[in-house]
Amino acid sequence: MFHIINFVESEKNGPVIPLYNVTDRLVKMLDISEKSVRRLKQELHQLKEKETNEKQRQETNQQQQQETIEQQQQEMKEQGETEANVRVLRRSNPPAKICCRLHTASAFSSSSKIDPSIPQALPPQKKRHSGHRKIILSEQGKDLIRVEFHKLIQEKVYPTSEKLLKRLNEQYEDFPIRSASTLRKEMKSIGFIYQRTSKIKIPLDSQAFVAARAKYFQALEELREANVHLYYHDGTWLNLREVKRLIWTLEGKGEIKKGGGNV
Repeated sequence: MFHIINFVESEKNGPVIPLYNVTDRLVKMLDISEKSVRRLKQELHQLKEKETNEKQRQETNQQQQQETIEQQQQEMKEQGETEANVRVLRRSNPPAKICCRLHTASAFSSSSKIDPSIPQALPPQKKRHSGHRKIILSEQGKDLIRVEFHKLIQEKVYPTSEKLLKRLNEQYEDFPIRSASTLRKEMKSIGFIYQRTSKIKIPLDSQAFVAARAKYFQALEELREANVHLYYHDGTWLNLREVKRLIWTLEGKGEIKKGGGNV
């Protein structure tokens, strides 16, 4: 400290050492060797670089946390809208309207007046008829299929016809469809597609994929900084029994309706 005071006082009338010669001025001011000055400069540069990297890392973490929060809020909002639509659907229509319309030959014969004195011809019998009544779903019943299908997707459950049928029968006791084969036919008629998972296009720029990649690289960077030995496994072999080959998808006219009181 005394050397610095003496050096400053010696420059009252002008610089003793040129101002552009920073190294010589520091040597004279601190009374240390030129090698020590270079070492101090190097340590100062490393300290500034470390502070800059730490600041960038904090900003990246804050941005990732903000994106994760926004994604969770969006998922909660979508789930709330779906549940609200289901409640509106239940209040606006009584359960009896969900039932299908049944077509039988007796309905037409009972409505007409028959004269007992005139012989009546027997109605023609249809061939190759299984004896089951034809089920015609109303628009509300079709909307219920779409709602429960999307709820399965939001819960990250593979949307198979058996699981969807089980949910529909548990949630709505008067739902007319009771077999998986009939449900599959109805799903195809309203726009569902049963296809291989390898042919389904996945948007890699979606928020879910971006957030997952950011979380993965952050965890990987922390492991590398801790000098952890990393071993990589083949993902195809690891998930061989967990990935389904065929699933139901929903495109075009099979999507959930928006607006009004419908789902």
